[in-house]
Amino acid sequence: MLEEYLKFKKLLEYFVSHLDWIQNKQSTFIGYDKYIKSYVDDGSFKMTGQGYDGAGIQNQIKGWESYSCGKICINVQGNFGNNYKSVKCYLNWDGTGLNVLARWKNNQITGLYQDEFIYWEKPTRRVNSGKEYSLEKLKLFEADEISEEFIDFFTTFKQRFETFQKNEKIEKLMSSIYKNRDLLKYKKQIILQGPPGTGKTREAKLIAKEMIGLTSDIIKNKLVVGSKIANASGAKEYYTIKALNDDSVSLISDRTTQDWNPSYNEIIEKYNQLTKGIEPSNKNGMDPYSLAVAKHLNEFKFEELFEEQFKIIQFHPSYTYEDFVRGIVAKPNSDGEGILYEAENKTLGAFAKNALDNFVDSNKDVVAITKEVKVKELFENFVEYLNDEIEKANGFYSLTDNVGLISSDDEYAFRYKGLNDGWLKNGNRILFKDILQSYFAGDSVRKHIKNNQKISGLARQHASYFVRVLNLFQKFIEDENLENNSIKTEKKIDQKNYVLIVDEINRANLSSVLGELIYALEYRGEAVESMYDVEGKELILPQNLYIIGTMNTADRSVGHIDYAIRRRFAFVNVLPKDLSNEEVVFDNQLFLAVKSLFTTDDYKTHSVNLSKEFDPKDVVLGHSYFIQQYEKDEKGKEDKTKPIDFQMRLEYEIKPILLEYVKDGILIGNDIVNKIEQLETSI
Repeated sequence: MLEEYLKFKKLLEYFVSHLDWIQNKQSTFIGYDKYIKSYVDDGSFKMTGQGYDGAGIQNQIKGWESYSCGKICINVQGNFGNNYKSVKCYLNWDGTGLNVLARWKNNQITGLYQDEFIYWEKPTRRVNSGKEYSLEKLKLFEADEISEEFIDFFTTFKQRFETFQKNEKIEKLMSSIYKNRDLLKYKKQIILQGPPGTGKTREAKLIAKEMIGLTSDIIKNKLVVGSKIANASGAKEYYTIKALNDDSVSLISDRTTQDWNPSYNEIIEKYNQLTKGIEPSNKNGMDPYSLAVAKHLNEFKFEELFEEQFKIIQFHPSYTYEDFVRGIVAKPNSDGEGILYEAENKTLGAFAKNALDNFVDSNKDVVAITKEVKVKELFENFVEYLNDEIEKANGFYSLTDNVGLISSDDEYAFRYKGLNDGWLKNGNRILFKDILQSYFAGDSVRKHIKNNQKISGLARQHASYFVRVLNLFQKFIEDENLENNSIKTEKKIDQKNYVLIVDEINRANLSSVLGELIYALEYRGEAVESMYDVEGKELILPQNLYIIGTMNTADRSVGHIDYAIRRRFAFVNVLPKDLSNEEVVFDNQLFLAVKSLFTTDDYKTHSVNLSKEFDPKDVVLGHSYFIQQYEKDEKGKEDKTKPIDFQMRLEYEIKPILLEYVKDGILIGNDIVNKIEQLETSI
């Protein structure tokens, strides 16, 4: 390390000497004789140029440009009038905007500071890192003396570059996620297929996260005013959430009376960096406060944070349409007389309905949304009004001569029955949601009710009574003078993406499980008729609903995916990766030894031990089997100080699968069992 310190010190001394000479042309400067004079004397001195672009000026720092993590370039460009007191004169890590610049006072350099030039944004911008020292503190031009401030300056500059390299590597890895995200946007449903242990489910969640995205609404929904959160450094119960504003979160601390208000956009930016493994900035402005909130949100499980827009289920061989789309359920009859059998939406049916509701609402203008909100508020008043009228009428409010509304504790419906015998003890139901749906549909007479396929069969079958209650509500709205009523204008509803992950999608009989939805997968937004009636028989898969399946290609005990289904999905191969250069402890030797049992190259050529019936990329073991595992703490997070013995993983996870492959005829050869038994771990 001392060698790098001395090298970097000479580089800084040269940089300062170079700028002083071209700005002042005075050979009396302390660094002139040591660093500049020889180039000036032989006429080879390059005043300006972009070292990062291969200009000759880079040769003048050749002896001090290379470091263990990368190369530093010198770049000099004057402003008008040959003024070099400019941000156009800097040292930078090659390929980055991480710079060292001179701090000038009049025509003298007094210190050096670091910043980052964000050249890829439009407009471009500069971010000061906050790291700055005077030449005196850095001990420049004082022989080989290395000060604490110099060590801090160099270490910070180097760490920032190492962080940049790590983040760049992460972005490169994320490029496949972005590619698959874009494919999902286009196709609407994809299947990630590959052998066991390649991280298909993990990749599916990363794609889902990119599709959904954190929003201010989700933040407001998850943060609790009055609760305490840790600061960005991890000190627990440091901040109290004071308020959730329209555009920011208000934080207070016991250590100060000042409020801190990181914006939702800042919090979202930090959260996105955290979830990708990128260490966010914590030095400027609202950084510490937005990062504190982002880290708190990152403590939530993905399924919990995005619960409205995300679902994950796992198929199994006995899974059916009635489990996945719609089915009949038995419920106790609310009148106490026996069991009631009702159709209800299952996982996909309910999820698709939520997505469709959002899709429809997001295409409404503010006027329509505002009116709907007000109508729903007035409907609550109508329910109270009608219950009062029923009570005034001694529990029987007449709809006809013989039929009327009766007192009920039902939270979702009015109850009605006749005076004659033959009615259920607690009467029949008129669902609140049916009344609202009919109102918004413009229904007003019995014929309209009979033809409205979006309300329940119960309402259509008893349209004569239903329409009377609907008309009562319409009269109530009229009396309330909705159009001239003071209404708070609502906000436009944003369209959201809804993502369903189906793990092990090929373990069920897909044709049977999907039923009529095979058509709906291809023709989004078009209604298909279900065999079960839930608010009508129509089922629609909207444009904002996305499905990601995962498929283990080594599992031959599972159902066949026929061509009709196959052409409606895009299939993406997820293959094993050598993670030797990643931020994990990876047993590369064992990985390569196991890989050699299946293939002699990158999964194209069979090894002598792999049956010709199998494709290497379908059955080879994935990279996750070769990553070091750790014990977990009470929050379920890995404790890096407590590694699990890798030998245990080899003996009880890796070898058993390989030996099972031998039994199934996937791995063959007289020596194959011996090869498996001789496998050893290197970590």
